[in-house]
Amino acid sequence: MLHVAFLLLAQAAAGEAPVLKAEVKDVAAEGDGRPSILCEGTTNLPNGARVELYLFYGRLDDGPVIARNSFTVQDGKFSHPVHPYKKKNLPGKYGLRLVYNPDLQDQRIAGFKNGVFDLPFRFGTDADFEREAKVFRSQLAAELQAMVDLGEELKTQIDKLQGKPASDWAPLQKKWMEQTHDIMKRADPHANQEYNALNIDHPATTGLENLAGILNSAARYAAGGRGKEALEGITVLRQTAQYLIGEMNAPKLTSGGQVVDLVDAAKKLLREVVAKPDQPVLPARRKFLEMNTLLQKSMPEEVQPTILEIGKASAAFFNAVADKEPGVKELHAELEKLLENIAAPLRPPK
Repeated sequence: MLHVAFLLLAQAAAGEAPVLKAEVKDVAAEGDGRPSILCEGTTNLPNGARVELYLFYGRLDDGPVIARNSFTVQDGKFSHPVHPYKKKNLPGKYGLRLVYNPDLQDQRIAGFKNGVFDLPFRFGTDADFEREAKVFRSQLAAELQAMVDLGEELKTQIDKLQGKPASDWAPLQKKWMEQTHDIMKRADPHANQEYNALNIDHPATTGLENLAGILNSAARYAAGGRGKEALEGITVLRQTAQYLIGEMNAPKLTSGGQVVDLVDAAKKLLREVVAKPDQPVLPARRKFLEMNTLLQKSMPEEVQPTILEIGKASAAFFNAVADKEPGVKELHAELEKLLENIAAPLRPPK
């Protein structure tokens, strides 16, 4: 019996690797329906084989997973839509991963071992992404501001109800609690996958919950006749919301993959400057400065000296290009080396 078990394990290990080929389409919403990201493809897996689908926003493994489900194969083909968004698919970079796991099948399928198919893709341009990202950051900022507005409403009631019994506050407290619940419900990232994709789910969840707690605490102080403490709470509410809005509208890089992407984009920009020395230098210089500022804001303290060196080296490089001085190639090489010093430890092994 033991011999048979080992034989079965050996056969499974020696099974055929499944072939999974796929392409992705951006399908707009029709009528009251939702848009879809349609995954279509072919495979050598038999009918009924189950394939797991993971959709990342950004880099595979690095970005947030915005959709996860499964589908079954029929006649060597599959066509499976996912619907992470309500109105239209968010522009930007994505990663699709299809996984066949023989241990997760609903039926007995012999002869195939584990298989993984990865497909990076993107929808729209960088400008499309920036436009849409601004819309959703502004939308969430408005929800945070709505919490501040409730605090201001509480502030006006403190003078009106001074000296009144707590029972006079009860209807207002109930109303504010319901309104904070409505705000948090509207902002729930499960209903707004864009917040997950843009890495602003923290202010949409923990951030709003914290603001609601501060508001309700301030209202209890006010109802208890402790107006000074209530006003202090309203101030903390406003300051906390302003901080969250500021952080959200000035995003940082949150993963190694994002750092690598930014460094590669900076290197590409530098190469274009070298290849086209007669083009205006100022737009490229401004763009590079923005990139380096984002690196400075995102990277830990031990990397800051390298970023400072990048700033100095880039100034020398762009000055040399603008003045058509000799040594541009050498300055370019030095700058690329400094950039790669940041990216190299974060690149996945080949």
